[in-house]
Amino acid sequence: MMSPLSSGPAVRPGRDVPLFGRDEELGRLCALLRDPRYAGAVVAGPSGIGRTRLVDEAASWASEHGWRPMRVGGSWPNRHSLLLAATDRVLGAGDQRHLLLVDDAQLLDVPTAGLLLQLARMRWARLVVGLNTDRPAPGPVTELWKEEYLGRVELGPLDSHSGRRLVRALTDDRLDYRGAMRLAWLARGNPQLLRELLHAAVDRDALTVHSGRWSLRGGVPVSPRLAGVVGARLAELSEPQLRGLELVALSGPAPVDHVELMVGADELRALEERELVEAKGDEGRWEVSIRHPLVAEVLRERMPALRRRQLVSAWVAASEQVPPSDERGRLRVAGWRLELGQEIEEETLIWAAQAAYLHHDLPVAQRFAHAAWTSHGTPDAAICYANVLIGLVRHDEAERVLCDAVESHGDACGSLRFARSRNALVSGRISDAMALLENVEDPRRAADLAFVDYATGRPAAALEKLAPLLAVDSPTPDVVIVAMASFNAVGRSAESLAVYERITARHRRSPSECNAFAFHHEIFQELACYARAAEGDLAEAIEHARTAFESAVGEQRVRVQAQRAVAFATVLLDGGRVRQTYDLLPSFGSQESQWARWSERALHMFMTAAAQLGEEEACTSAAESIRQYTPGSLSVFGAVATAWHMYVSSRQEDARDLLLTHARQALASRAYGNLAMLVHTLGRLGMAADAGQLGVVRGEGLSRFVRARLDYCRAIADADEALLTEIADVFERADARLYAAEALAELAASQRRTGQGRRATATARRARSLAERCQGARTPALCLVNEIEALSRREQEVVELAVRGLTDPQIAARLGVSVRTVNNHLYRAYQKLGACCREELDGMVWPQSRQHG
Repeated sequence: MMSPLSSGPAVRPGRDVPLFGRDEELGRLCALLRDPRYAGAVVAGPSGIGRTRLVDEAASWASEHGWRPMRVGGSWPNRHSLLLAATDRVLGAGDQRHLLLVDDAQLLDVPTAGLLLQLARMRWARLVVGLNTDRPAPGPVTELWKEEYLGRVELGPLDSHSGRRLVRALTDDRLDYRGAMRLAWLARGNPQLLRELLHAAVDRDALTVHSGRWSLRGGVPVSPRLAGVVGARLAELSEPQLRGLELVALSGPAPVDHVELMVGADELRALEERELVEAKGDEGRWEVSIRHPLVAEVLRERMPALRRRQLVSAWVAASEQVPPSDERGRLRVAGWRLELGQEIEEETLIWAAQAAYLHHDLPVAQRFAHAAWTSHGTPDAAICYANVLIGLVRHDEAERVLCDAVESHGDACGSLRFARSRNALVSGRISDAMALLENVEDPRRAADLAFVDYATGRPAAALEKLAPLLAVDSPTPDVVIVAMASFNAVGRSAESLAVYERITARHRRSPSECNAFAFHHEIFQELACYARAAEGDLAEAIEHARTAFESAVGEQRVRVQAQRAVAFATVLLDGGRVRQTYDLLPSFGSQESQWARWSERALHMFMTAAAQLGEEEACTSAAESIRQYTPGSLSVFGAVATAWHMYVSSRQEDARDLLLTHARQALASRAYGNLAMLVHTLGRLGMAADAGQLGVVRGEGLSRFVRARLDYCRAIADADEALLTEIADVFERADARLYAAEALAELAASQRRTGQGRRATATARRARSLAERCQGARTPALCLVNEIEALSRREQEVVELAVRGLTDPQIAARLGVSVRTVNNHLYRAYQKLGACCREELDGMVWPQSRQHG
């Protein structure tokens, strides 16, 4: 039961959380401090953007690298004397290892700014200068970067993902994803504003708690200070200008001609000059929107009910004079008509429900569908409403609506019976779905029967049923989704992509053809990403998944973001971006994806990443969370994730048995794509000998990447170095860097066992180079790399001097040993490093801290 928080949850101070989303800026700042061409750097940005925090991080970095940071603080009238005192200390020290930190340089008077400029010109110390760009800076401060005495680091807003990570950190990961996303969006990447919104949510009792998780309820939490700032700007407006701003706040992006019709072109232009609204458009279609979402939220929150009704009526009247030209505008007007209680024909309501559904706005779709059902009560309205409820994962309600319609209208030519079978199917009640499908006469029946085969682990059988449905010119979205998933499962990823290209090409020609409720419309792109990865094009798969994910983030589509995050994480993990996967998934509470299938998948991906990073506690926690989503058999991803968890929990035999059981099932059902994942995991966990001949299959249309995964165990078990080399090459070309590093590590171990010391060392060095790009992965195969015989400390010294170009006699003189001893050290180093001469040593030597750490 949800209830208001009584104790008032605490928000962590910003200084106690990590710095998010500033890796690039911090890297540039540190690079400028090392660069002899500059005397330091200016960190510039607007209020609240995190400028001071970045300066602090630079100070910490400088301390670790032998610099002596000195902060010139205090109130700005005293800065001159403080800066003079710091200058005296720097000059008295007689070295250049001081770093002066001066924040809020825009507040300096001209003499103090001139002293700062003199310090930069004379290079007496390194400088980091913080500058608030909301206010003009004195001339000497401007000269610091214009004359290139200091480099300039510009701070912009945090990206949306970093904003959500900051919310998670400030709330100890208690605020749900929907609330975190909303606050991050309102703050527009400003960390200070984000913290203020969080404090306001706590102070105004705008948070509820359920099972330890916080949710943001009601409208936007606005502190008195923020409300005062927004209110002060609005108080300056005339009544027509305020009315125009409120109209735009209600509609979101609105056609410029509509707003001009209601408030006048001059008033709208005045709002633009005040930077309250902005206009964008092309090809004669211009829209106006409020510049900052917080202003729109405050306007909607404080708008009285009768005024809102008056403005909505004005919008509807204007739309009758100038009808909306796009689908979004028509959808908006239909919603307002519904709000005003106007009678709306069934066809319009069903169209609006379907359009909102396909725009991923399921609450709005539910409003329209519910209105269609309660107002008209037809079988079509019942099916529309049930489809939306299915999309909202409210299967019991969907069943009640459909049963009520059956009671009133009978089976209605089987369409209601088919809708019930679809509901049973997607909710996992396979036997109920089969019973309902027995007597259904519907062309979509074959696709659902194929889905049953796919869901029960028989993708090859599903493809046999789908073959005639794919042969037509325009296969339905449902057919394409099941076909793509099945092709991926059997390892025929090229055919999956071919089907995807067919439907996307048709959708580009005629979008209306694809406007039907499908199993899950968004899955097209995800299945295509998995197919690209299986084809060995991980770079493209990751880029497509990233673009789709960021698109959903930018469009504020919560459910789709969570779903696309899972797809993004899946291909990231295949590409060896383990830490990125680990960091990405916790942002998305499993309930946000709504469908249990994606909730499970998110936890499985997180478990796998956590295990591969050695984060056993996080892996175990995810395994415990997933029990609520996994009532029966595991998917292939679930089997792999559970096996990794078992392995890090020292239950190797359980992991082997689980993988072997699923692998045998996949082999029996000809699901060679799934088999490749399972067999490959056996090899990666050091169980190659247990896989036997499971990977020896003759499936048609398998890519080289899938073949390499299938062959992995056999190559290790047979010590087939040629095959291992080929597999490593396939993985490396696919940019599957962790898989390639592991294959090379196994190859190096085999070469070492057969007495090929130099080859083993060279191969292990290549494996190490790839592993270093895998973001801290710690897998069993990578442990083999550490078996390389390290150089002794003296061998390391000799090699480093040789790389620097010293001759053997020069090295001997430098170290106080004989030339013969130098020769012996070099010979042993050649053997260990796999080098033949001095020229090959360059780039082969690792730092002593890593050799003897």
